[in-house]
Amino acid sequence: MNLLCNQFKLLIRETETISRRKNVNIIHLNTGVNLTSAPYKLHEALLQAGVKSKILVLNEGSELSCVEKVSKSIFYKCKRKLYAFFRKAVMKGYSLTEYMPFTALPVGMDLSKMSCIKEADAILLHWVCGDYMSPKTIQKLIQMKKPVFLACHDNYPFTGGCHVRMGCTKYREKCGSCPQLHSPKEQDITNKLLTEKKKRLRYSNVYAVGPSRWMDQNIAMSAVLRNQQHFILPNAVDTDRFHPFDKREIREEFQISSRSFVILAGLKANEKIPYNGTEYMWEIFQKLSERFPDGKWKERKIEIVVFGVRETDRKEIGGLSISNAGYISEADRLAKLYSAADVYLVTSLEDSFNQTVAECMACGTPAAAFKNGGIEDIIDHKENGYLAEYKNAEDLAEGIIWAAEYADTAKGREKIVREFSYASVSRRFLDIMEKINRENR
Repeated sequence: MNLLCNQFKLLIRETETISRRKNVNIIHLNTGVNLTSAPYKLHEALLQAGVKSKILVLNEGSELSCVEKVSKSIFYKCKRKLYAFFRKAVMKGYSLTEYMPFTALPVGMDLSKMSCIKEADAILLHWVCGDYMSPKTIQKLIQMKKPVFLACHDNYPFTGGCHVRMGCTKYREKCGSCPQLHSPKEQDITNKLLTEKKKRLRYSNVYAVGPSRWMDQNIAMSAVLRNQQHFILPNAVDTDRFHPFDKREIREEFQISSRSFVILAGLKANEKIPYNGTEYMWEIFQKLSERFPDGKWKERKIEIVVFGVRETDRKEIGGLSISNAGYISEADRLAKLYSAADVYLVTSLEDSFNQTVAECMACGTPAAAFKNGGIEDIIDHKENGYLAEYKNAEDLAEGIIWAAEYADTAKGREKIVREFSYASVSRRFLDIMEKINRENR
């Protein structure tokens, strides 16, 4: 009888928890979203969990489910034009490292009077820098006394303007003499922005979330956010959509031989972006061509397939053929391409997570990458994939072969479903919300 009573009480508590979670109202702010962006995937995950979720965008994405474009007042439009003029003038005094993302003089829009913001239980700020949010307008949201989450998809929330640090540690104390700006001045624009963030973001209802242990460690060491509570909230993967397909059938669809050994790699339109590490990709393929001069591995022709760009001039490297699957925006087609490959190669030099690696592993294809940042949370070295020593092309070339031969792809997918699926990530976020609510009662 006591056992039945205890089970009944447990059922009541679980029912109350589910009911309470479904009544949670979340507002996300992001400059723009599409079907593949991390904020939209979290939003979808929360909607599937029965949570009321809405995204307010400054620019594109309003045609998607529960996404609304904010209206821009005449005052805001004039302010943005004025800031653009000042930003251009200020940046002339610096020499920004080519192709590195950097945001100076954020404009900021005050959304604190919007009814949906007032009704929200929590506010998540994703990529809002530049024209959307500034430390001053974020402070206005914070002063509404709701939980405000700073989602650190990159480093910008706690730096003086850079999004990718490439090893710089100035953010831990104070920015200035910025290496990305080649600035000799201690009191440069990075120092001023970091000082403003420290002044305006230090409130007890400000929380930081990062998608990996690496980003969480950066947050904990940052001068801006080290005193705030911080949590790990991974990017969500739609594991119902990203799943293994029959390799033979899919290869026919992509006109890839079933007898080929296929190495898949992503390209960006601009190969000179420093943190993408594209130069290492070509070096690795060159090393493979030298190791397998006949272009075969285990009697299978080595075929390199790239995607992410509409066109590429490269047709071969060192005797290995290169084919281009093009730019793919449809998730279903991307999942099929992942399934068609034997190994996915990633040469990124700094990643807070790496969505493509997680999606590829969900499709049953192992990945080989440099050991860096958030990728280490996804790939378990010499279990479901391979993590090469940082910038060691020889090691990563070896890793491709190891992953193809030994990686446990079933365990790889199991891990993605267990830790990064929509259900897992939405549950983790709601657990964070419950923890905060308990502490604030």
